[in-house]
Amino acid sequence: MPSTPLPHRPRCSRRLTCALGLLGGVLLLWSTSSAADLQELVVVVNPSNPITKLSTAELRPIFQTSKRQWPNGTAIDAVNLPEPSPQRQVFDRAVLGFDPESAASYWIDRKIRGDARPPRKLPTAATVLAHVAATPGGVGYVPAGKLGKGVKIVARIINGRVQVP
Repeated sequence: MPSTPLPHRPRCSRRLTCALGLLGGVLLLWSTSSAADLQELVVVVNPSNPITKLSTAELRPIFQTSKRQWPNGTAIDAVNLPEPSPQRQVFDRAVLGFDPESAASYWIDRKIRGDARPPRKLPTAATVLAHVAATPGGVGYVPAGKLGKGVKIVARIINGRVQVP
């Protein structure tokens, strides 16, 4: 008995199915880790900085780059995570009161006016920690679970609210 040929399936549909399955798995892992990472963020400074705590009112001008020096005269070097980062979005909402669209508009407006540039973006929590640990005026934020040595905590963001230690 002759076998009936199977209908032809274009190669792209198999590739697409595999790609979508892989993407779904990556998104599942990303959403699981980012949910844990969003439970608490910590704002950190270089240990040589005499600052021991920073409130929302003190963090806002630092990350809007309108405050440029620490009380001891050291230049502030604030760093951010990239805009798509869920941690960046939580930080912007808690400290600056910005959703992602408002944050983008704010920095575009500042650029048009010739004002100070936004804080530098670093790609990962590990690079933020390394930069702050190596820079006397450094300040940044990372998920509490990624906290490493060589930095000092000056604020916590828990459930979208800044809390001083």
